[in-house]
Amino acid sequence: MVCNDVLILVVDTSKNFKDIKASTNRLIKKFAFEMDTTKAYNKEKNLIHIANSPDPTLASKYTRKTIPDEKVSWEYLQCIPPTDQDSLAGVLQFLDDEVSGTTICLVAGIYPIQEKEKAEKRLTAIREEFPNAYFIQKTDLYCYWVY
Repeated sequence: MVCNDVLILVVDTSKNFKDIKASTNRLIKKFAFEMDTTKAYNKEKNLIHIANSPDPTLASKYTRKTIPDEKVSWEYLQCIPPTDQDSLAGVLQFLDDEVSGTTICLVAGIYPIQEKEKAEKRLTAIREEFPNAYFIQKTDLYCYWVY
């Protein structure tokens, strides 16, 4: 399997789901973006999880998104501080309740590196409403199974 670089467009981050939900509503209303409906929020567990999974192993568990698209999604993201050489660095977290209570990110698209120009245009537009939006570049997004 070939591993390809992707750009993850992060709009907002918070440990509080209500804040992320408010930002999500604002983003979708302002830009008419499509929401990824494969995830839901479990208030009791304070956890983003796969919604309505027929697989009991995945039901009510979190798994990161691994398919590039322009849908808005909620992800757990542990960011690596930028360096002088590379301001595009980050790590996506993976599967299970261990991520409960950690930082939730509002993601407005995952783009193959070949679509960098398209991703940058979207980032520029989003920054009008969310000035702190940024990219994280990830290399191994395709190297794992997908939901």
